[in-house]
Amino acid sequence: MLKKFFWPIVICVVPLVVSAWIVVAATLNMLDPQAEGGLRFNMGVDLAGGTILIYEVDRDWWFNRLSDDQRAEFDSTRLANALKRRIDPADLQQITIRPIQTTPPRVEIILPLRPGRQQADIERVKNAVGQVGKLEFRLVADTRDRDVTGREVGRQVFKAVQEAVRDWTPDERSVPPVPADYPALPEPSLLEWVELADNVVRELKKPRDGQTPQLPEGFVESGNLAFYYANQVNRYFLLTRKPADETQAVVGEDLASVWKGPGGRTGQLVVHFSMKAAGAEKLFALTEPVGHHMAIILDSRVFSYPVLQARLRDGGIIEMGGLSGKELRDKVEELVQVLQSGALPATLNRVPVSEMSMGPGLGQDTIRAGRNAVIISFVTVVVFMIVYYRFAGLVASVALLANLLLTVAFMVFFNATFTLPGLAGLVLMLGMAVDANVLIYERLREERDRGASLVLALRNGYERALPTILDTHLTSIFTAVVLYVVGNDQLKGFGVSLTVGLIISLFTSLYMTRVMFDIWHYRGWLTKLSMLRFFHKPNIDFMRVRYYWFTATVLLSLLGLAVFLIRGEKGLAIDFTGGTGYHIVFKEPKPIDEVRRRLTEREVLPDVTVDALYRGEQTAGNTREFIIRTTLRRPVQDPSGRTVLIFDPEEVKRRVVQTFGEELDYVQVRSELKRLPLDNPFTWQVELDDSDPPIAVDKLRGIVEENQTPTLAQLRQADVNRIFAVTSTRVGGLVSRWFADHQVPKPDQYYAVEDSVRSEKTKDGQLGWRPVVVLRVRFPESLANTDPKELVQFLENSLSGPKSERLENFDSQVAREVQLTALQAIVLSWLAIIGYLWFRFGNWTFGVAAVLCLIHDVLFSAGLLGIASYFAEFFPTVSGWLLLEQFKMDLSGVAALLTLIGFSVNDTIVVFDRIKEVRGKSPLLTPEMINESVNQTLSRTILTAFTAFLVVFVLYVLGGPGVHLFSFLMMAGVIIGTYSSIFVASPLLLIFGEGRPAEPVRATTAARSS
Repeated sequence: MLKKFFWPIVICVVPLVVSAWIVVAATLNMLDPQAEGGLRFNMGVDLAGGTILIYEVDRDWWFNRLSDDQRAEFDSTRLANALKRRIDPADLQQITIRPIQTTPPRVEIILPLRPGRQQADIERVKNAVGQVGKLEFRLVADTRDRDVTGREVGRQVFKAVQEAVRDWTPDERSVPPVPADYPALPEPSLLEWVELADNVVRELKKPRDGQTPQLPEGFVESGNLAFYYANQVNRYFLLTRKPADETQAVVGEDLASVWKGPGGRTGQLVVHFSMKAAGAEKLFALTEPVGHHMAIILDSRVFSYPVLQARLRDGGIIEMGGLSGKELRDKVEELVQVLQSGALPATLNRVPVSEMSMGPGLGQDTIRAGRNAVIISFVTVVVFMIVYYRFAGLVASVALLANLLLTVAFMVFFNATFTLPGLAGLVLMLGMAVDANVLIYERLREERDRGASLVLALRNGYERALPTILDTHLTSIFTAVVLYVVGNDQLKGFGVSLTVGLIISLFTSLYMTRVMFDIWHYRGWLTKLSMLRFFHKPNIDFMRVRYYWFTATVLLSLLGLAVFLIRGEKGLAIDFTGGTGYHIVFKEPKPIDEVRRRLTEREVLPDVTVDALYRGEQTAGNTREFIIRTTLRRPVQDPSGRTVLIFDPEEVKRRVVQTFGEELDYVQVRSELKRLPLDNPFTWQVELDDSDPPIAVDKLRGIVEENQTPTLAQLRQADVNRIFAVTSTRVGGLVSRWFADHQVPKPDQYYAVEDSVRSEKTKDGQLGWRPVVVLRVRFPESLANTDPKELVQFLENSLSGPKSERLENFDSQVAREVQLTALQAIVLSWLAIIGYLWFRFGNWTFGVAAVLCLIHDVLFSAGLLGIASYFAEFFPTVSGWLLLEQFKMDLSGVAALLTLIGFSVNDTIVVFDRIKEVRGKSPLLTPEMINESVNQTLSRTILTAFTAFLVVFVLYVLGGPGVHLFSFLMMAGVIIGTYSSIFVASPLLLIFGEGRPAEPVRATTAARSS
């Protein structure tokens, strides 16, 4: 036996052993909170919480580099999408990025908690956010540069540059100057100093012959190149040649692809790149002076300046000098990700304006209910398979467990994130994975009914089920490939997961089960296969009522579409609509379940979500701080007179304060108004601070050197529990609003605001520091007679009250352009289904019929979502019994619809495969053939639907709010998909002409000749 089954056993066991090792290692790391690195289960924000980072667009870039029109047209959703591509391109880590509507714009980044790697994840995100990703290739200025006549002018240029920088004083921000006039270079170009990146500086300072080189101060000519060493401020520059015509610049947009791999003279890890056609020509022109240096510049930093060994056209490599080992690998991977995602449409501050931990998005009761429902639903499927198919069901259950182990190991190995809807989807996938086993077993039953021996029945059952199984899986794989190639980031992640799941399903259900059957039979343990039977040769005339069902189908599809469209944004969750975020602070810690209950049971706010926030090392339990998100809107009239709905932050604040009252922690803002000297561009100065005590110097030890004035960022770092109610961002936004309310255009030019600190004694008489916001303002002529105290009073009233760091609107997590991209990808995937089924069955009718069925299923399911919501609104008592609620479509609902598409098309293809078999070589398809095919596959159709329905029904009843929408959509979709595969798909073939004979070709030529 060992010799006969050695390799099949190895093929089955080795992946399982490796997967078991991965899962066990991840489990041990999960049980040991102190363990760092290694394999882990990465839980989503809904299960484990995470970290919230809020970044703001650089104020200098926003106000000084953009025109008024550019600021008005700025799309913050593009910024959020670009960050998503850079940080989590495949959506495996479930990182949420939301644009926030402030001035300047902000983005909220929510990272799921990953114990042992959370700080590394945060630093990785900070590094990614801190880089705009603007890449450029330039020639380095060289003493060998020649003018158009061929005369060397490089040294003359260097002398002029040296003279220009003679009196320059280095500082933290500016760059060395260049001369206004200098000898002409070969082509129109401008000289520009570019700062060297850290890795290049490290290479310059690298010890040689055991001694650290002492870099001179100022202008340095070295190896035909010009440097400027500003040792006092630790900044170092290289002189480059920038093309005067920007259209000839070789930039990141000219790259076709970027990847990592060994390269260069040492074979170390480098960044490889290839060029687009237009970029290749520009690169070829740029690299004409072979033997000169070319600077590779990212975000105004020179990362490398290699010698050109030959002219480049199609691509090249970027070496990271001065790095090695893990540091080199991390930097190369970071650079590849930055270049692949493209440049950000805005410059963000490198330091986040807020950084806090958050608790699980779902309460512990909800998590517990969802987890238990997932386990119960899986056990239910296993028990059903064993009861119905006996030994064969046990084999299928072993394959299911293997499928689960392989899938979980894959997710762990590739750092995919587990969410509650994701776990529900995983179990549903396993429930649908038994479809292949059901197909095989029903074929096996047919063979046994015909009198075949057990061996022959096993062989024929697998062989005859194989084409159908391959058709269903290949159709879904083609869909996944299309979603990955043309879809957005979320669909790419779904496409990868779907493809891997399908491949694992094929391996376990086809190969692994067959090996188990063969071993059992070879050992003589398998002598018969007994199974239960739902149907014994059913003979239902489905085609007789097809026209009634067609009428019902069309009406129900249109009704579903109409209900979904009529609901409009009322039917969309906060993922798609955006909303208002309000940060609140209680005097005493509270559990998140209590806060959520008090906001929802009285319907204080619509579509409310609550997240617990933590500062310091605490990441769970009761807390004083929470972030509340809601879609509350109020109607206003736009300039054309139409009534539109807008988010209303002040009303959100009023309702929350009314709900919690004195339980909230309050702050009183103080101000000091003074007149500025006449030579100042502003007239008044206002200093604003809050009533909280100053921060003691003791808390600044290790952060600020002695006798050094701290910055606001350092104060935040020192006192992580303080609520900074008064910040320059909040004050600036309020001043802009005050000016706008007084009909002042372009209010930004009338004020300047900055964060500052001042020394102040603490209660015990020690020296402390207090955060202060300094506002300088002047009034335009239209407000010349306005008392500045009006503005000051407005600021005090607006900033005083419940402590809060955020009260702002945020945009949809899924931008409109992303929604359109997703829709286009889904439509293209449907075309792929049509193309494959056309090829497989020899006629376009099969593909179109299958796609029309799944469109019907999606529309009908989405419509049922709206109908259930209306029912819950008007019949709350009955809806409570049925567990119906006013459902809102969110990202888990989209995942359910995508899963439903796969279920629907699989059901349809099984029937089509049997029609092809029954039809044989007959040119005509008759209603009798369809009836026979549907009846033969009816048992399989009902069984597969029943196992999938078992899963989603248990999730719907026991899973709680975390999986309620997902399970409702899938429960409705399973029923609708089963109905359409029986009553809609096959009859469509007759309507499309499969049942009509081809029209004879008329002999027109013969008639004319006679």
